[in-house]
Amino acid sequence: MCSQPEVDQVTDVVAVREQTAEIVGLCDQLQALQVELTARLGAWSDTGWWGFDGARSPEEWLGLFGRFDAGDARQLVKRSRLIEQLASFGEAFASGEITAAHLDALARAVGERRVEHATRDEEALLGAARQERVAAFEATLAGWRQHCDRDLAADDAETVWEQRRVHLRPELF
Repeated sequence: MCSQPEVDQVTDVVAVREQTAEIVGLCDQLQALQVELTARLGAWSDTGWWGFDGARSPEEWLGLFGRFDAGDARQLVKRSRLIEQLASFGEAFASGEITAAHLDALARAVGERRVEHATRDEEALLGAARQERVAAFEATLAGWRQHCDRDLAADDAETVWEQRRVHLRPELF
């Protein structure tokens, strides 16, 4: 762990400012690479080319050849699929208005069952993501998810009601 230098220990202010500028530049490069990887990964994973190397999924391929942890690989693929489904989030991510952590929080909240709701509420969700830090956005998403789950539960109940059947047969004995 780095300790803060004492004021009298910092003798070359110019060198410190140059190092700080380099770090900021590297952060910008990392953000740009994350945006590019996320954008390219979605289209690539849809091709199925990852299977030619014997992988069973894009996530497995990223683990084998991209040297990603399984959880990180899953998160990258989820993020890339999310920006395909919700293009305005991809644009906001590319422009730096929201972070990868915002996309990851949204991907966790949307899951597989709430895509239609996320599309319907995309503008409001994006507005929240632009205005809120990730922790606050996660709280917003928790409330949104509860609303969606009530809708989904009502849809499920209606489906069960519509698919109800009675089967009568004579007694065999």
